[in-house]
Amino acid sequence: MDITKIPGIMRKKNWTEGARIMEAWFNRPPVIKPAYSTPPHFIDIDWALGFSAAKNTYNEIINETVWANDAAKKEIKRWLTRQNLLNESKNNFGDLTKSAPDLESDYVNYRSVGSYLYYYYDYYYYSGMNDLTATLGRFVLRVAIAGTVEPTSIMNQHKVTVNEIGIYVRDTYDFEGDQSLGYWDESDNSVSYLNPLAGDHVTNESFRDWRSANGKGGDFLVYSNVKRLTVLSPTVILI
Repeated sequence: MDITKIPGIMRKKNWTEGARIMEAWFNRPPVIKPAYSTPPHFIDIDWALGFSAAKNTYNEIINETVWANDAAKKEIKRWLTRQNLLNESKNNFGDLTKSAPDLESDYVNYRSVGSYLYYYYDYYYYSGMNDLTATLGRFVLRVAIAGTVEPTSIMNQHKVTVNEIGIYVRDTYDFEGDQSLGYWDESDNSVSYLNPLAGDHVTNESFRDWRSANGKGGDFLVYSNVKRLTVLSPTVILI
């Protein structure tokens, strides 16, 4: 099929964000991961959190305090060391007014959203197909923090107090690798990831071939705005 028709099928299903992001890829210069085209594509994190897969992962981040587990502690120590903030003074750290791309060197932990169903030789993304899966497939929620750091009475030990966290979406939009993108039928605006009788088979290679033939189609990064949350009982970490 003419894959440029896919956004139209998405719109018939009210997958408007999925259509918008695919059309952005079609309209960009021919750029291939990891040399992503600019600017990044932005989505609204509250839109993403309107879907259970994203909201459940978001809740896990909050409930499990993932900004204070062992993996996060290592990142926090490395980050504060780079910022020269592990000294003899009390210092503020973190600026959650930054945009998500500007927080990329500051995030301390993340959680993946989405799952894969293995079928024959390909991975199919399946989670009750909707606008979120059409837009992002599998993606991550990243966590950045802000607060204070100060020395303790123990030599070379510091107390980190986290007063605020920021959570944002980060994803890559590209068509590298061998992945099926389902079976699409323009005649009835249907799509199935598992039924080969439901339409024309579309794969990542379909998009790469289109890029080669048309001289357009640019891979890019996807971010959301940063959702800022005050930590009602500030988290204290010793590093």
